[in-house]
Amino acid sequence: MSEEQKIFFEQRYRGMSTEDLVEIYRKGNLTDTASQVLGLVLSERNVSSEVREAMAEKLKEESYDEQFEHLASLGDRFLGQLIDSVIAILLGAVMFFLFRLLSSSDGLVACAAFSGWLL
Repeated sequence: MSEEQKIFFEQRYRGMSTEDLVEIYRKGNLTDTASQVLGLVLSERNVSSEVREAMAEKLKEESYDEQFEHLASLGDRFLGQLIDSVIAILLGAVMFFLFRLLSSSDGLVACAAFSGWLL
């Protein structure tokens, strides 16, 4: 462990809140030096490994909820999808009849044009 790295992480971690440190601990992917210094700083703050795990689990649950907080409810999303589908079908039917009126009487051109419009 390089002394410069150790000093860097000590300064950084000592300036952070315990909750932020536990969040870093929860995410993992730390270098050996960062992990050792993080453990040292948390130990200085009397945060045991059990408390770390409990806090990390709580933060994980909160962050999961925050990820989906901005989404509409499942019912609202379903209703929106249903409305979009109905509008698309109605527009498709209107386009089909317009193509049929503007094309030959056999309807083959209208079907081809409507199929192209759907794609």
